[in-house]
Amino acid sequence: MSVETNTLEKEYAVLREKLINALKKEYVQSKEKLENVLTGKAEHLTQIDPSLLKDIPELTPDSSFKQKVFLFEKHLVIQALKDNEQHIGRSAHALGLSYQNFARRIKTFKIDIHAI
Repeated sequence: MSVETNTLEKEYAVLREKLINALKKEYVQSKEKLENVLTGKAEHLTQIDPSLLKDIPELTPDSSFKQKVFLFEKHLVIQALKDNEQHIGRSAHALGLSYQNFARRIKTFKIDIHAI
């Protein structure tokens, strides 16, 4: 092996290690954010309009995780639409979603954007 090959292998190993560490850090941060959202510790949860809850059946202790996530996502979509004057593109951007993904969620949640 040449000196150049050894140098490239060392550089590759260093870069690989840096990438792995960055991914681990991102994973831990994402996991912490999700835990904060699910436990109600996220700051933005206090900004959800309480009137959104009036049409949603109250969750019971037996509510499944899937039901809780569904309702939470629906609240975020409705709130984003309210905050952005029912503009789908701006609402999608505010939540970090593509236009298509956001529009699909509107359809899934059966949200009438004109009624918001």
